[in-house]
Parts: sequence; structure tokens; C-alpha cells
Amino acid sequence: MPSNRPSVLDWKARLIPSRAIAQSLPAGPLKILDLCCGSGRASIHIAASNPESEVTGIDLSPAALKGAEYKIRRRGLSNMSVRTMSADSLSFADGEFDAAVVSMGLHEMEPQAMRRALAEIRRVLNGEGTLLIFDYTRPNLLERIPLRAFIKMVEPDHVKDFVRIDWKELLGGLGFVLQYTRRYPFTRLIAAYKSPRE
Repeated sequence: MPSNRPSVLDWKARLIPSRAIAQSLPAGPLKILDLCCGSGRASIHIAASNPESEVTGIDLSPAALKGAEYKIRRRGLSNMSVRTMSADSLSFADGEFDAAVVSMGLHEMEPQAMRRALAEIRRVLNGEGTLLIFDYTRPNLLERIPLRAFIKMVEPDHVKDFVRIDWKELLGGLGFVLQYTRRYPFTRLIAAYKSPRE
């Protein structure tokens, strides 16, 4: 189902992207997949904010997932679990999830792997399932120099092209409908839903 964009975000959501992601999910009990979840920063907040929903986090790093499991136990979250899995080869059934989230994960992938991951996300979403992406975006004038320096120091070379992606075109070609985007410093929240076309 398409995500409902909050008309008014609380002040924390304007500053904390994981809170904005949680608030941007559709209402009601959901099965939510968090891809490239790392130590669970976004998915922990999603699970805590949506106690009636079931959250599954996946990542390729066992060390990061151990960190996520520690946070799950510490927070006493019974509605979240994590699994070791690659985002571009999901072992879930078709249509298994109502929503999928990728926070700061897509830019790490080579372009073809990213397209495979997005195609896999579409496969495991049901109906008009929601997709939320949070990642780097094209920098404005004030951000350009620090972002370029940061990317050159710590990120893969292809990230300089990642920030120029036309998300409407890319997602449209992969069977999604772009709903809206919301800008943060150096980053952007992108909301889309699965197109009913096959």
C-alpha cells in the first residue's frame, strides 16, 4: 500500500532520519523488511515505534548483526529479528512483506547489484507494498565540498555517480511508483510503492 506522507513531522523526525522513516510507514500491523540493517539503528526504532508490526533485518555482516541482537535484547523487542542475507539474493517468498526499508545501504552496492536488490525488494513486497530509501543525495552548494571529500576518503568510487541518480526514472523502470522525497543534510528520504504491473 502506498505510504502516507506525514503532513507534520515532530521535531525529532525533522532531525533524526530513523524516526522519520518509522513515521512514514503505512498504519496498521505490517511485515517490514530492513535491508542492509547493520547494527539495527533504523530497524530498532521502527520496531519500537510499531509494536504491532513484525520487523526483519538482514545484513551480510555477522558482527553488525550481533550488535543488532544485543540492542533487541536490551530494548526487550519481541517483534524484531535479524538474519544473515544478501540484499540482492533474498530467500523470502514472493509478496511476503508489506514494506521494505533501506537506510544508507544502497550506495555501498555496485550499480548492477543495487538494481538486483531493488528488483528483489519488489519481488518480496505484496500488493502495492511500500519502499523507503534513505541515502546520500546530490549535494547543494554548501554541501558539495565536504561531501566530495568524505566520499573520496571513505566511500566506494561509484558513490559519486550514486548521488546523481534520478530516482523517479530508476524506480519507475524497476516497477515502483515514486511518491515523494524529503531532503536532509547530505541525504534524502525516498518513498515509493510497488506498481501493480508485472
